[in-house]
Amino acid sequence: MMLTESDISKETIVIDPRSQGQRPSTYDATVGAIIQQGREIKDKCFQLPPRGIVWVVSSEIFSLPDSATGLATLRTTWTHDGVLALNVGVVDPLWQGPLAAAIVNFGNTPFEVRRGDPFLRIMFHRHAKVHCDPVAKSKETYKKEILAKSKIYSSTFLNMDSLVPEVAEKVLSMPRWVSFLTILGLVLAVLAIFAPISWSVFSDYRSGQERIARLESEVGALRNLASPRDRE
Repeated sequence: MMLTESDISKETIVIDPRSQGQRPSTYDATVGAIIQQGREIKDKCFQLPPRGIVWVVSSEIFSLPDSATGLATLRTTWTHDGVLALNVGVVDPLWQGPLAAAIVNFGNTPFEVRRGDPFLRIMFHRHAKVHCDPVAKSKETYKKEILAKSKIYSSTFLNMDSLVPEVAEKVLSMPRWVSFLTILGLVLAVLAIFAPISWSVFSDYRSGQERIARLESEVGALRNLASPRDRE
């Protein structure tokens, strides 16, 4: 059974909830910290460029009982703008701490990540009590973990800035005979395309010239056969 707003409030699943995050049957986690490559961005707004990657940590602390599981997804308003999350999913029972997500801007224009804006939508489902180890992390502890994780991520998706030079370096460092065969293959491919076209044009030109000469000869013969009266 999915919990409603009153259920979430009564069981104190969200500690210090924000009014902009409360929904009738879900809760929207709001942006508390913006992290990229091991450093926290202190500006209130961050312009995430196309293909850019940034980590977002919630302002709220979530405290789930042993009889509830959360399911977090990125808000549709963000996905409609071309932003996707790399690591959203299940929030286990007895989890206590913030939530975070690495997001990527797949759009063609910069996307504004603003502190206080909702970014994750969490649904909470009630179930029978389970036996599992509780996990509790403070904001500072969790933020340090995300700072460490973010160091292994590039600031751009697929690291395009370094991918192009790496590919070019590998191509240029290939043995000469490989480069020669590559160039020879390209030349043969071009010849295979244009040689038949060139031969067809040349053949049509020759046959056209022959037809013109034949017609001129026939016209001359007709003139020679014409009567003296016709010549006058």
